[in-house]
Amino acid sequence: MQFVLSSRNLTVIKQKGIYSFSTLNLGPVKSFNIMRTKYGGFEEVCVTDMDCKNSKRDLNYFIGEYDTEMIVQILTNKKEYMQNFHLNIL
Repeated sequence: MQFVLSSRNLTVIKQKGIYSFSTLNLGPVKSFNIMRTKYGGFEEVCVTDMDCKNSKRDLNYFIGEYDTEMIVQILTNKKEYMQNFHLNIL
């Protein structure tokens, strides 16, 4: 029953876990294996490794569209909190 599409549920916490593991250079399949170990088996994770791959793909697609805006926002925030912060572009 856990492999039926309607019963699979990739929660926000699991999506954040996949993202956190990707910052450590762990792929979505390894992330799935870690979650499987953490939650106690395939039945408890409630997703498949393909769901993890799809989540990572969707995240990369989203970031790809907005990555420049995100960088500008991060630098703008940094300038607000660090008075001596200046970005020199050659």
